Amino acid sequence: MSTPSLMQGRGLDPAQAFERAAVLHAQGQFREAEDLYDRVLAADPRHFDSVYRLGLIRLQHAQFAEAESLFRRAGKLDKRSADAQQNLGVVLTGLKRIDEAIQHYGRRWRCGPATPRRITILVTRCNWSGAMRRRPGITNGR
Repeated sequence: MSTPSLMQGRGLDPAQAFERAAVLHAQGQFREAEDLYDRVLAADPRHFDSVYRLGLIRLQHAQFAEAESLFRRAGKLDKRSADAQQNLGVVLTGLKRIDEAIQHYGRRWRCGPATPRRITILVTRCNWSGAMRRRPGITNGR
């Protein structure tokens, strides 16, 4: 049996389904959001935002292997996505694959400027892993 929010989403085109999914995701209604993101991807397998947001849901639920696959896919769809690179680094950190995580944090720097908050998050993650001491060039994007 479908939930009311999914019943409302059945007649939506992919753009409307994505917008509805984003609202549901923000409200913490992850299952319903996932279903709508999947519908968007059925219509357009290259829809970056749906792939990326499914990765976020997997990350939010500590489903690191699935999140890794989705963020890698998102990174292939948009090679300039700093967020996809950063979140792939977060996932790899969660999987204890620190050296790989550092590579993706570094790629994040090359994708564009970071806000002070994001810089703090990246530095904290690198310090947490002890990797900053092994790879000091990460702070300047090398």
